[in-house]
Amino acid sequence: LTSDIELGEPTMALGYVRYKYTYTSSAIYGTYLKRYFTDLENVNFQFTTADGIRHSLIFPTDVQTSGFLTAYDASIAVSNIILDGGGKSSLVFFFDHCDLTINEGTLITGFDTNGGAPISLTNSGTMTMNGGEISNNVGSGGVVGCGAIHLSGGTFVMNGGKICNNAAYTTFGGAVFLDSYRTLNSEGTYDLVASSFIMNDGEISGNTAKGAGGVYVFGGSDFEMNGGRICNNRAVQTEQTVYGNCEGGGGLYLRQGASAVINGGIINNNSTEISGGGIIVFNGSTLTMTGGEICGNTADSHGGAVCVADDFSTSIEGGSSKATFSGTKISGNTANCVYSDTTEEHNADGFASGGGAIYVHEDSTVELLDNTTVENNKTLNGGDGGAIYICHTGKLVLANNDIRGNTASGNGGAIYVQGSGKYTGNLLTGSANDGHGA
Repeated sequence: LTSDIELGEPTMALGYVRYKYTYTSSAIYGTYLKRYFTDLENVNFQFTTADGIRHSLIFPTDVQTSGFLTAYDASIAVSNIILDGGGKSSLVFFFDHCDLTINEGTLITGFDTNGGAPISLTNSGTMTMNGGEISNNVGSGGVVGCGAIHLSGGTFVMNGGKICNNAAYTTFGGAVFLDSYRTLNSEGTYDLVASSFIMNDGEISGNTAKGAGGVYVFGGSDFEMNGGRICNNRAVQTEQTVYGNCEGGGGLYLRQGASAVINGGIINNNSTEISGGGIIVFNGSTLTMTGGEICGNTADSHGGAVCVADDFSTSIEGGSSKATFSGTKISGNTANCVYSDTTEEHNADGFASGGGAIYVHEDSTVELLDNTTVENNKTLNGGDGGAIYICHTGKLVLANNDIRGNTASGNGGAIYVQGSGKYTGNLLTGSANDGHGA
């Protein structure tokens, strides 16, 4: 361990734990961390320096450090400190029934976990991020090996700061994974314990994952976005799996009964190698978006901005998904359409590439209401539906919106309807869309 402060023996003063000296050695590092993070119950714990100056804790690069550093039922504030895993440490900071606050001057970086996330919050805990940065971490292996923050039954409130350049190459959630679980109650049935994420401001950017480059919301968990930006994230899976298809969702992925309410903010310049460059709403999930922007996102297959689907597999039946947009701007998104029935090994469900802005899959619904604008989106490589592709029994509802300036290299400059898909509502307004058909 190298550090410009001594951690030494923690001192207790008015319920706070603070640093005391100016230097320490790696020989006592494990013991020191245990004092701070293991079996801390009912304490108010401030992980910061008494002098208010930013200091660094750097894990040794020549030693593999691993395991869980656990706090239970504690109140923890982190300010003016750097936690640097050196690219080798696989420590997981595990907070159970805790209130965790990350403030300005905090940097958590360089952790490469094995089967977990650098920060894990569970059992009704609350994490508040007011500033600072969580960056350049890797969650590798396991079911919940996300890049930065994993919640299981907790709440995350982001008021500022950045979560950037993290990765989960083999799993979900390059930045944040909202998980859920079931617990047995006194009546012998199971109650769902889900997670929540409220994003008021801040930035989630440059993160990468197999599915959900930015934020992954799973199993009844919910996401609320009131401001901030989700940008430049990437989902890199290139083939379908037999376990419910974790393909896509460059910025945000809603799956298996998850929900999101977006009242503001920007989702832009995200990308995926298959579906939903900005957002995928999947497997019985719902999205309600009032205001805000989805712009400049790219999908290599379908749904440059948004893909709404029940399940792309004929062998795995999911619930119907729905997305509703009111007063939203959806612009400048692209579906590259490099996959099709003949070029991709995909279950035989009539899958096709398209939807420069929106792809509506079977038994799913998209509503464009109240001055929503869908403009300047496009498909490439022969893809259909410059703005919107309606597949199979998918449904599109239009009311008081503006669909203009979209381009399809195939059919349907604005809207392409396949099979028994349908749309209802007003005709298109605004300037012409370019393609064969509507």
